[in-house]
Amino acid sequence: MNYEKIKVEFVKEVEELLSRKREEIQRLSGLEQVTVKLFHLDNFQQFVKQLNIKINRIIDENNLVFESQEDGDKFSTFMKPTFEKFYKEYTEISK
Repeated sequence: MNYEKIKVEFVKEVEELLSRKREEIQRLSGLEQVTVKLFHLDNFQQFVKQLNIKINRIIDENNLVFESQEDGDKFSTFMKPTFEKFYKEYTEISK
C-alpha cells in the first residue's frame, strides 16, 4: 500500500479541520475570542483523538493491513512528522 496516498488524504482532511477552527476564532472578538481560544487549548486531547479516528478510518478505507508490528512501526514513523506538524498548528491557532 502506498503510504503517501493515505498521508495526502489525511493531510487534506486535517487541514480542512484546522481551517474551520481558525475561521471560527477569527470571526470572534474581545472576550468571546479569548474564551474560545482557551476552550480550544483545553481540547487538545480531543483534537488528538480526532486525528487518530481520521487516520484509522482512512487506513480502513484503503484496506491497509499491517502484516507485522514492524510494518505498523514503519507507518507510524512515516506519519509521525505529519502528526507533530498538526499538533503544533493546533496549538498555534490560539496565539
